[in-house]
Amino acid sequence: MDRIVIDGRTLTGEITGVANFLKLGIQAMSKVKGNNIQIFILTPKALHNSLADAFAPNVEVIKCPLFNIEFLPKLIWLFVMIPLMIRTLKAKTYYSPTPSIPFLLPSDVFKIITVHDVVNLEFAETMRLNNRISNFLIFKRSLKKADLIWANSYYTKEKVENYFPERKSKTIFVGCSIDTAVFKNRQISSGESSSIKEKYGIRDKFILFVGSLEPRKNLSFLLSLMPELYSRAGIQLLVVGAKGWKNSEISNIVNEPSYPKDSTCFAGYIETEELVSLYNMAGCFVSASLNEGFGMPQLEALFCGCPVISPRNSAMIEVVEGYGIMIECWDKEEWLNIIIDVVKKERKKIYNKELSEKYNWQNIVIDLFLQIGALYKKTDSTKTHEKK
Repeated sequence: MDRIVIDGRTLTGEITGVANFLKLGIQAMSKVKGNNIQIFILTPKALHNSLADAFAPNVEVIKCPLFNIEFLPKLIWLFVMIPLMIRTLKAKTYYSPTPSIPFLLPSDVFKIITVHDVVNLEFAETMRLNNRISNFLIFKRSLKKADLIWANSYYTKEKVENYFPERKSKTIFVGCSIDTAVFKNRQISSGESSSIKEKYGIRDKFILFVGSLEPRKNLSFLLSLMPELYSRAGIQLLVVGAKGWKNSEISNIVNEPSYPKDSTCFAGYIETEELVSLYNMAGCFVSASLNEGFGMPQLEALFCGCPVISPRNSAMIEVVEGYGIMIECWDKEEWLNIIIDVVKKERKKIYNKELSEKYNWQNIVIDLFLQIGALYKKTDSTKTHEKK
């Protein structure tokens, strides 16, 4: 695996979700000692400006727009430029942080993909049209053709095994983490706290939601709790992310005449440094999601010492159980009582050695390389046997 080509399409936009996963994974890969590896990140346009100095010298970013046009559909770029550049660079390994294996790859290229969830299969109606097209063209094919599947959780691994019993990759590697050097417990000065609260309209106690507007995130349920949380305990909700909420059913909820407007504040996309501060300030992080392939915001909150409350479902069980509070039902009174009780309690500094060891990027990538090496040897052995 001396040369690996990586699909870097996600690194050209805001570095959240899959893009953040990819950034951290590449950084860890480049630091593995004794590893003679050259990493090529291919992109249709320039990396996001926050990644200017993100990667080590053994990571080369190659901007290679198709026909010198940076704004062609990313899927067309994937189909044309990835196979072309793999041949040009004479790379023997291809990795995509999503299930995206283009057609026309050389037959001897070792193909690795990451699967973050199977939402497109279980919640297809929530997908945007461009995602549906992409999934129709390459999702299932990629799951079947990959030499190694990398799942972000055991929950996702089990889903892949159930939906794709017949696939080339009999082994499914599991591993995922966050930037543990950034997301950590720290002291927030009174000046910083006051400044952030004033910026977002927070008065005193607040709970935090971080995520998108996808229906499975179930933000509407959390909003339905706010009239009671606000009237009974003066607790506000700060929503981070949820881009485009003004053009959704969320707007209808918060604009109802009976809805307490001051109870809910929307921050949109914010920089990581400020998000860390919010995790350290919030009374608790609350997720009401119906399904998660992993639960990055939940883990970020835990590493910042922020109490986490979530429903007991999907991959959130792996991330939260034993560290946060999991609720078995959707009874509003139970959710209200638990949230109020947690917010009222004084936050304690949290450091969990087991959590830090479990979610260590360097250990994850070393195990990944060991897995790839074993599969390489198996493939070479098979080819030798076939020649004989």
